[in-house]
Amino acid sequence: MRFRLVAATVVVAFLTCGCGQSAPPNQVVATAPVDTRQGSSYPKLPFDDYELTPEQREDLENLVDRVTRRCMRAAGFDSTSGFPAGTGWIARTIREYKSRRYGVTDPGISRAHGYRLSRESRGTADPKPLDSVSGEEGQAVGACGRRARGVVRAVDDDASAQRVGDLGVQVFRRTVSDDRVRAAFVDWSDCMREHGHAYQDPFRAAGDPRWDGEGDTPSAVQIGVALDDISCKGRTRLVAVASTVEAEYQNAELDRNPEVFARARQELTKRGALLSRLLRENPA
Repeated sequence: MRFRLVAATVVVAFLTCGCGQSAPPNQVVATAPVDTRQGSSYPKLPFDDYELTPEQREDLENLVDRVTRRCMRAAGFDSTSGFPAGTGWIARTIREYKSRRYGVTDPGISRAHGYRLSRESRGTADPKPLDSVSGEEGQAVGACGRRARGVVRAVDDDASAQRVGDLGVQVFRRTVSDDRVRAAFVDWSDCMREHGHAYQDPFRAAGDPRWDGEGDTPSAVQIGVALDDISCKGRTRLVAVASTVEAEYQNAELDRNPEVFARARQELTKRGALLSRLLRENPA
């Protein structure tokens, strides 16, 4: 269950608009990051209005923890969850992933962690390894996991939301292949070359094999590359370019599939109401 939410939230997670045209009326263009106050900022995109918020995702995972803990206690065992509920780490993780849609953008995080997620976004405790659970406790883990999944299934599984997510993946792929975004990548790459780094785009910088063996303690080299990466994004306005282009593509999908998005909005409202009710019925 853990981190299922992140995969559902991000394609994970570019900027001067070279489009030369204004957006149609009533459509959202992502030209500036959102101040999230409790975590990394990220560009707001039109599809964001059709998915659970980071706070709702946090509540959903906390609901899973509550049901699991109660079930395990009833079976006579300690909970297997090592992630304290209500600490905000899940919402922070989602925001941090969203802020990396086009690569790292937060110098405060990269100064300490390079291309890795911040420690705060990785939780505050380690879960009990499932492969260490056997016998009656193992059976209880399986039964409680199924019960928890059953409780949240109506909130977490929705065909309309899946359709919007699939469209989001398609749009992201078109975005990073768009000539305007590719030009921004070239500008960013030229900037990075001035700092002594040879990468075609920010994704290759983040995925440099050199970082694989560095674990939780990134090298000074990794940190330096990440900070240069962020600096070059600012200099070339890569995130503004990419998010504007992606918003343009997303708005086109909104126009092309009105029934899909109308249904997704209706279902989102129902899912939010159901989540609130389930949280009340399953207090911490």
